[in-house]
Amino acid sequence: MTNTLEIVSKWEEFFENRAKKKRYLIENYMSYVRKLTTSNLPPIFEINHLSELTGVNSSKIAGMISNTNTFYREFRLPKRRGGFRSISVPSPSLLYTQRWILENILSKMPISPHAHGFISQKSILTNAEQHIGKKFLLKMDIEDFFGTIKIRRGIYEFIKMGYTPNVAYYLSAICFKDGSLPQGAATSPYLSNIISRKIDKRLSAVSSKLDINYTRYADDLSFSSQNPLNGFEKIVEGILISEGFFPNRKKTFISGPTTKKVVTGISISTGAPKIPRETIREIKRDSYFILKFGYIEHQKNTGTFDPLEIDRLLGRVSFWLFVEPNNDTAKKINHDLRGYIKRIASTDDKLEELIIDPIFSED
Repeated sequence: MTNTLEIVSKWEEFFENRAKKKRYLIENYMSYVRKLTTSNLPPIFEINHLSELTGVNSSKIAGMISNTNTFYREFRLPKRRGGFRSISVPSPSLLYTQRWILENILSKMPISPHAHGFISQKSILTNAEQHIGKKFLLKMDIEDFFGTIKIRRGIYEFIKMGYTPNVAYYLSAICFKDGSLPQGAATSPYLSNIISRKIDKRLSAVSSKLDINYTRYADDLSFSSQNPLNGFEKIVEGILISEGFFPNRKKTFISGPTTKKVVTGISISTGAPKIPRETIREIKRDSYFILKFGYIEHQKNTGTFDPLEIDRLLGRVSFWLFVEPNNDTAKKINHDLRGYIKRIASTDDKLEELIIDPIFSED
């Protein structure tokens, strides 16, 4: 509280020296400062001020606001089950500015306790654990989650925080691309959680009344109960649509007492979080053939020619160990794969044939 009073006092002294006898201007400025400072948020007045706070050139800040697209590079990542996901990669200067907004503004905002994605101390594991021991499970998915979140929602949230409409627009323009939240921006995950607080509140309220557990991990919605959930998906769909989101009905699944239950890639059917059996079989199969025949020969046999295959496989093994840290099979596969990479590297073969890290040039 003392620090807040000191900050307010310094701002008041600043405006007293600038505005002189224009008391009405001082009061307007100080009302703005007090509201933001009380919420532990930095007061921002215009583009030049934002430039001073971030340390980014004001003309570059202006360019980010007026012509955001030129500060992104686009590429596509293959999905495990087919198709591609478009990723927008911010330039270093835009990424730096977004991180400043994330650290100094967005991270100060409260998030629903039912949200588990992109939050410190929470994960897909904590999300799945909320549904262990329940007989019935309903899983739903929001279609094009980030793309459905439009810039007007961002402007509204920044105004709610206390920022003026023009500053709210500046901040939103830096966080959005083509009017929507881009996948790849540093601010998108946390901003999506802020904007989804109303959905979380409505879904948790109706779930609580029916003794249903509710969690959300990004666009994945999970509901569990000891009682049948048939028909509950229609209630959820109604809430989503009324809030401007749309369910991906192809990803709606209901599991009963005798069927397997998987939440955000983690099996909870046995009463403890585990990796699904089919995932374990895939990891064992791929690691066996790579270790037996070699990475290059394995790629020839499968016809995949994926330069990141070992990276992806190690990532899946790490995920397995994250969920089941004491699993001896996962430990052995992890040890053997890493040993294989070291042996190949020590033979003076090009390591980039095994692991290729994407490198993005500076502005």
